[in-house]
Amino acid sequence: MLLLVSIPPIAFGFATPWLLWGLALGAVPPLIHLLNRRKFRETQWAAMRFLAEAIRKNSRRMRIEQLILLLVRISIMVLLVLGLAQPQFETLTRFFLNSVPTHRIIVLDSSFSMGYRDSNQSRFQMAQELAGQIVASGRQGDAFNLVRISGSEPQVIIRKPTFQTDEMQREISQLTLPDERADVHPALVEADKLLQEIPEISQKEVIIISDLQQSSWHADAAGKQAEIRVLLKKIAATARLVLIDVGQGGHENHAITDLRAQQDLITVDQPTRFTVSTTAFARTGQETRLDFLVDGKLQASRDIQLQPLTVTTEEFAYQFAGGGEHVVQARLTEDHLAVDDQRQWIISVKDRLRVLCVNGNLAGRANETATHHLQLALAPKTKSAVGESLIQPQVIKEGELRGFDLNQYDCVFLCDVSSFDDSEVLLLETYIKGGGAVVWCLGDRTSAENYNRLLYRNGQGILPAMLMDRRGNAVQRTEASVFTFDPLNFKHPILKVFQGNPNSGLERTQTFEYFRTKLSEHNPGTVALAFNTGDPAIVVQQVGGGKAILITTAVDKSWGNLAIWPSFLPLMQELVFYAVSNNRSDQGLLAGEPWTRTVQTRGAEVTGSVRRPDGITEPLTASPGANLADFHYDHTERAGIYEAEFGAPLNRKEKFAVNIDATESNLTRIEKDELERELLAGVEFSYLTDWTTLERRSDGTRSETSEATLILLHIVLYLLFVEQLLAWNFLNGLWLLCPPLMAVIWWRSRKP
Repeated sequence: MLLLVSIPPIAFGFATPWLLWGLALGAVPPLIHLLNRRKFRETQWAAMRFLAEAIRKNSRRMRIEQLILLLVRISIMVLLVLGLAQPQFETLTRFFLNSVPTHRIIVLDSSFSMGYRDSNQSRFQMAQELAGQIVASGRQGDAFNLVRISGSEPQVIIRKPTFQTDEMQREISQLTLPDERADVHPALVEADKLLQEIPEISQKEVIIISDLQQSSWHADAAGKQAEIRVLLKKIAATARLVLIDVGQGGHENHAITDLRAQQDLITVDQPTRFTVSTTAFARTGQETRLDFLVDGKLQASRDIQLQPLTVTTEEFAYQFAGGGEHVVQARLTEDHLAVDDQRQWIISVKDRLRVLCVNGNLAGRANETATHHLQLALAPKTKSAVGESLIQPQVIKEGELRGFDLNQYDCVFLCDVSSFDDSEVLLLETYIKGGGAVVWCLGDRTSAENYNRLLYRNGQGILPAMLMDRRGNAVQRTEASVFTFDPLNFKHPILKVFQGNPNSGLERTQTFEYFRTKLSEHNPGTVALAFNTGDPAIVVQQVGGGKAILITTAVDKSWGNLAIWPSFLPLMQELVFYAVSNNRSDQGLLAGEPWTRTVQTRGAEVTGSVRRPDGITEPLTASPGANLADFHYDHTERAGIYEAEFGAPLNRKEKFAVNIDATESNLTRIEKDELERELLAGVEFSYLTDWTTLERRSDGTRSETSEATLILLHIVLYLLFVEQLLAWNFLNGLWLLCPPLMAVIWWRSRKP
């Protein structure tokens, strides 16, 4: 009895069950037979007894023949009705596998290209529906995992296999589409790991639902051709691999692929030019409207014609009236994929540049201090000057650095400072990593040992190079100890102003002494200016969000005539402009990339929060230290403007922009034949385009509606022919009705 209950029936329904009322037609042949018997009246006559004797001898055979003929006629009526009712039953494969549970791993593409809308539904919503249908078609005992293809973690949404379809459906419906590009490799790695779960379920399936975008799935995507191929082959060896393509339909798309300012340093009351790059990922040109906005207000708008697969560049000019952070946006008319139709950037506009100069040499007259000439170069005092200089230097003494909030300054010069303690190094490191700029200028009082131990730290610190021995002799200034500058073909931005201007005197500047340096092998800086000996004169290094710059000689008159030479003023000003430009590069993050900020806490507990583009505010997590806090925020899956806020004692806000990776804006798909030829060469897999096909084939079974109807109708036609032959010549008809039985009867009749 238990065995009968555990085995489900093969047939399970009819497409048109109301036709089953026609089964009553099976009673027609018996009724006709009975009615025909009542039509005759029995009459005795002389020869009747001879006929009755003959009938008695053949009555058994005749009753069997009539019964078979009656059954054939009943079968014709019944099978005809069943065929027209379109029976739905499952194949024998399903019959045998129906009681075997399946472990299904559903891998859902969550890249922003899945936001493409063919109608009122996005491809991601279509994928969610498909995933829901797969879960709904499962049977008792089936286990499920859910994995997403994304650019950031988590890839695995349901790691522990669940047998609860309600839980699986809930997680699928709660999935949101981020603005990240796809990274197929880690999702496949996770799917392969999950196949090792619940080994007691031997029947396994990995179902991948994706738009199969070429930039993500192509064999060369992300340089992981071999890894992706090996993983797919490994998965297919232990599970049934199913790829459901939801990328059918249109692939026309246009996108803003770049937005940037042409100037590195943006100041008030100076026109700033912006470049907007757009691309039509289409076979035909497209006409659209391009808007340019500043702080949410439309500043310019123009109609543009995009050429197919060509970058179109438009320029906009804007003059900022006030300093601070400003949001600059470019926006196209929305198409089927709206997320890449806009791009934003945070622009830091300077109304003045505050520079803190630390004087490490207080001896002698005022014009002999380490910062005297630097201060004059940064803010020249001329009678014709109107208003304040853009650069506003402030000079403090060595040892006073700890009492200043460096976040109030755009750049810090450390001139001939003898040494630093741990607290000062921590202060400078925090300032640089947070987006500030520090310039070290060396001199007689510089302690190479202290600099190397606390600032350089074997290439892991904030000093761009290790200090070696001092070369030359500034006391005994001879021709043998004169060194000149090598501008290195004026390649560095600091020296661009000197290119083509031989009268600036840069290359004729005389230096009598400098520190030899050694660049780090781990993180080598860039040599912006060198001496004619090949040794670096200015070394620049990006540290976190800011810059560290090392001048290996003095910026006063003690080691040469640099401070009193005509090239000194433009060199120092260009160095400041470069130092404060394009800092805090994380203001232009790509979706999915983490945002970090290191702040000085001075022992206080600093709290923080981030306001997302959707208006939701989330707390900032921090790794606390004695005087530093490393704030980290990794929920940047949405493109837009984020605002971070730090509590007391910092009490400040800053914005950062998150944009999409325009690589995925190209919606070109990888076709089935390309999959078979490259990624899945020699791998057995199923390629589907809709959930109904999946429902029929996902576990090796399919509904047999139309096939069953055809089979039944063919049987009816055959029986009609057999019925006629049986009525005319029963023996010949029986040969057609049951050939094996007749063959046995014939064989036995031939035996002696």
